[in-house]
Amino acid sequence: MENKMIASVFEEMGNILDIQGANFFRVNAFRKASITVLNLPNDLSSVVNSDPKSIVKIPGIGKALSDMIIELVQTGECKEHQKMKKSIPEGLLEILKLRGVGPKKVKLLYLNLAIKSIPELKDAAEKGLIRTLDGMGEKSEEEILKAIGEYSLFSTDRHLIGKARREAEKYIEYMRSLENIKSMQYAGSLRRYQETIGDIDILVTVDDPARESKDIMSH
Repeated sequence: MENKMIASVFEEMGNILDIQGANFFRVNAFRKASITVLNLPNDLSSVVNSDPKSIVKIPGIGKALSDMIIELVQTGECKEHQKMKKSIPEGLLEILKLRGVGPKKVKLLYLNLAIKSIPELKDAAEKGLIRTLDGMGEKSEEEILKAIGEYSLFSTDRHLIGKARREAEKYIEYMRSLENIKSMQYAGSLRRYQETIGDIDILVTVDDPARESKDIMSH
């Protein structure tokens, strides 16, 4: 797993905590870790494979974050990350992908208008409900509708990285239930962490290719 992907996971964890109104220092710890990982000169996957104990020595990366990095590199996912994602409506994370919409705005929309998805957000904006919220106005509604329009351009042949990752994680979760799966890792544009993804590539190492490939391809 590339540093960009690990950084994205930490950023998303910080955003989820922010939406939930968690302690500022906990939110900030994940955001700082995201920036730290993104700016590291070394590939963390290589470090995990050669000297995992050294990760905790990276400034701003404590024992808990170090364990998460190792887990991400070795398994392709983080249990704490998955737990956090299940604690809020899935659509809130997609709303965060809209230009100009951050965690605090998502929280405001969710708590006051029960908005849990982009279609619900679009409907509220078109009905003039957004402008009724504190700190929002007619211009805010216009900007939100523009952002939704921009986002929808990627909904046909290609998908934003966040949406593609969520779909990829479903396959990862399924394959972890199969026997003889030795390792899994993202490949292609998903591994390179490109902004948009055309298809999902996952490299899987198995003990019995003939047997497992049939189960994987039929899913």
